[in-house]
Amino acid sequence: MTTLFLDKEKLINNIDITKKLAGSSKVIAVIKGNAYGHGLLGFASLLVERGIETLAVVELEDAILLREEGFECEIINLSPVYSESDIKASLKNNIVLSITTAECGQRTEKVANDIGIQAKAHICVDTGLGRHGFLAKNTDEIANLISSMEHVKITGIYSHFSTAAYKKDTNTDKQFKLFTDLCDILTEKGINIGCRHIAATSAFLRYPETKLDAVRVGSALLGRVPLANNYGYQPTGQLEAPIEDINIIPAGENIGYGYAYTTKKETKIAIVPIGYSHGLGIQQINDCTKFSQVPRFIFKLLKSVKSPRVFYANHAGKNYPVLGFIGLTSLMIDITDSDIQIGDIVSFPINPIFVDSGIKRRYE
Repeated sequence: MTTLFLDKEKLINNIDITKKLAGSSKVIAVIKGNAYGHGLLGFASLLVERGIETLAVVELEDAILLREEGFECEIINLSPVYSESDIKASLKNNIVLSITTAECGQRTEKVANDIGIQAKAHICVDTGLGRHGFLAKNTDEIANLISSMEHVKITGIYSHFSTAAYKKDTNTDKQFKLFTDLCDILTEKGINIGCRHIAATSAFLRYPETKLDAVRVGSALLGRVPLANNYGYQPTGQLEAPIEDINIIPAGENIGYGYAYTTKKETKIAIVPIGYSHGLGIQQINDCTKFSQVPRFIFKLLKSVKSPRVFYANHAGKNYPVLGFIGLTSLMIDITDSDIQIGDIVSFPINPIFVDSGIKRRYE
């Protein structure tokens, strides 16, 4: 069976580094996207074990599942909910809501009043990402809404940077000032805004002055940071599967689809039940956000065509190259002159975000 192995010691290392770098700021662990592929429940358990007291999700179903599985820590839903049933479910499961518009707040207030539960919520502010949230300049709208709600307690306020991951960033300072100015104005009006947080992984590492009361960290906890990794974070995640068959292929024969590889000599191959349906070989290369970045993308694309990436399986500390294309559910590796047997386990390093959620996760 193909399995995603997750190194528990490396993950603990990443969590502990994050807590140290956060200093006096609270760490809000973002576990969206099935915990970036690591498995929602497995990684949430490890986070809580290591002293993380607040988890953040972007889907209500994830928050409810965590509660059903016995998680008692603070859980924030970073996406707004508008339907009465979703608001009720959030309140009954003690989930901190995100209020992104006046209508969102008014609906939450009404439901909280109707069912007699004091809601807890964070105000979401748009300082330049153009996604969820009140416009930062609409101070009066935010103040009036907070003041009008008797059954919703505001326990935090947050925003999100748009370009903190880029080296040539001209927006982060502007967004940070917009956010902190808004917080100051609301405080001056006598409004308790609770925990302030705007820094996610990139800003947390690149601009430590933006940490404020809390930081939202996701990918760094999993060892994947969008800048030079000088912090000791360790990427984790290996696809593992047993060798399911071994064959001897004569010289001059094709291996795999498309005649992409022809044997130069007699070759012993092993068939491994891992393919691109499991996430191997999938990668994001088109990350252009500006026209000036297009040449870099074209260069990367041409390079990948001229010199396709070679993947290697690892067994007992030795690497074995994949021959030909990776198939949907299997691939072939060159094990000539090795003593690998059917049933032996081989592994491939992989970014877990690309691994299908149906693949079993194993923490050790």
